Amino acid sequence: DQALHNLKALNALTYLNLYQTKETDAAIESLSRIVNLRKIFLAETHVTPTGAKRLASLNSALKIVYR
Repeated sequence: DQALHNLKALNALTYLNLYQTKETDAAIESLSRIVNLRKIFLAETHVTPTGAKRLASLNSALKIVYR
């Protein structure tokens, strides 16, 4: 979760695949700060449905593949 905080500096990042990682809801705030992120895969992570909904509310342009 902490390592994702550094990704916000990657301005060209538009796609992120976190499939089968150990990311949790603690990563949501960091993920929401990646300004140009448009698609993220969160399937089979430890992010909860509530966390995925929170991320969607923080970045309406983001397509989230959760399950």
